[in-house]
Amino acid sequence: MVESIASTLVTLDPASLAIGTFVIVGCVVAIARRSLGPTWSDLGLEGRARLFLLVVAAILSWFFATSDFDHFGGNLNAIDRMLLIALVPMIWHRPAFIVPHLLLAWSTMLSVDVPIGGASWSEPVMLIRILALVPAYAVVGVGLKLWWKKPRPPNGADLVFTVCCLIAAHYWVAGYGKLELGWLGQDHIQYLLPATYAGGWLSFLDAETIASVTRGVAVFNLPLKLFTLLIEVGILLMVMRRGTVRFFLAGAIALHLGIVAMSGIFFWRWILVDGALLLLLFGPGAPALRIFSPTHRIVSVILIAGGSLWFGPVKLAWYDVPAVYSYRLFADGSDGNEYRLPPRSMAPYHYHFTLAAFGYLDDGRLQMAFGATGRRNIAEALADAGSPEEALAVEQALGDSRRDEARTARLRHFLERYWRDWNQRRIRDPRFDAKEPWWRWLKAPSQLLTFPRHAAIPEGVTVERIRVRQVFAFFDDRDYHEIRDREVLSIEIPSESLEAPTE
Repeated sequence: MVESIASTLVTLDPASLAIGTFVIVGCVVAIARRSLGPTWSDLGLEGRARLFLLVVAAILSWFFATSDFDHFGGNLNAIDRMLLIALVPMIWHRPAFIVPHLLLAWSTMLSVDVPIGGASWSEPVMLIRILALVPAYAVVGVGLKLWWKKPRPPNGADLVFTVCCLIAAHYWVAGYGKLELGWLGQDHIQYLLPATYAGGWLSFLDAETIASVTRGVAVFNLPLKLFTLLIEVGILLMVMRRGTVRFFLAGAIALHLGIVAMSGIFFWRWILVDGALLLLLFGPGAPALRIFSPTHRIVSVILIAGGSLWFGPVKLAWYDVPAVYSYRLFADGSDGNEYRLPPRSMAPYHYHFTLAAFGYLDDGRLQMAFGATGRRNIAEALADAGSPEEALAVEQALGDSRRDEARTARLRHFLERYWRDWNQRRIRDPRFDAKEPWWRWLKAPSQLLTFPRHAAIPEGVTVERIRVRQVFAFFDDRDYHEIRDREVLSIEIPSESLEAPTE
């Protein structure tokens, strides 16, 4: 927890610092006045607006409270999970309970990244920012009452307007990043499929089927890119009128559904938030919010275009390439057999092992991860490569990665500790191999979907060694090839406690 907080403090963007200041001031005022702060009515946030914010909080609680057992930490974090669930109805009672909910969700999110690093929180952090607007909005309202003799009454429409701009800015920054890369003329969207297939998406299909579907999608490469830019760049003008809000939110949902079908990259939290905002603004009996005046239109463009300045979102822009490095885990069992470990077997750290950004394990690899790169020369060279031999030649010419011993030691320690705990629980807990309970269906979806979901290690077998293999896969516009398969890390699983590596 301490390490999570420390890492947060050194990476805060200006908006987070400002909101944090507002939250601290609000807590001090609440303690001094012995009050839980303003009610939802005091903030002008009743009915649908209040329900929308509750839905956002519930989505975060659902995701974190239903995550898998942490074999690295060796605990279920039951208290944190119960608090996350309990705080949702408390938020419905008073907006002040958003503050502890935010702190708990934020620390829980970052704690998963501490052991090995490399996770991207671009998806859940948008929801955290939406909720963080509420205490900031409340503290600003207190400030107005102190400084203005006749402040206007609180208007929940102002917060709804800001939420619209915040959501739109997340898409706009991605679209602007694509414009900077010259993405429209260079990218090949169809390469998403073979790249994510190498990482486990649609792994129940054979390589020939994947190649056939990829060739079919290639025909629609330009229309798909145009639609993507229409939504991500055009969303700058989302808050012009009611019709544009409806169009861009619906378009964003359609964009996400297309992406998950192609790649297994599932921005389900954004889909739910976009849908909830649509219901807030346009559902039966929706209030007529005054957020489309000329002033609102001007301010919206400024807030959306300046999103990278006031909250620093991740710029989701890259080139899709026909090659991918897939790092696959295998376990040597106590029965003498080898077992493939799908990314989900590393839950709740499965995001890291699906993305598999483990370039620090060896030398000479290309600068790319999950079939994507930010370097145009690599994208162009791989797109021009017409055979596996030519792809290997590109790697030989442009590969410049270097092995990082410190990060390798950190990953080694993580895998040793994770599977040591896994072994101990399998031996000591008679329920370990029992059939999953019915409530497994209540677990929130993953952001990166892969198959199979579980490792097929027979009951009673423990893991004696973990092997990490790098597979270099390439799609030559006709067929899918796995052109290299080599072991890059071998780890013996100990039975005793371990000391963490020093940086």
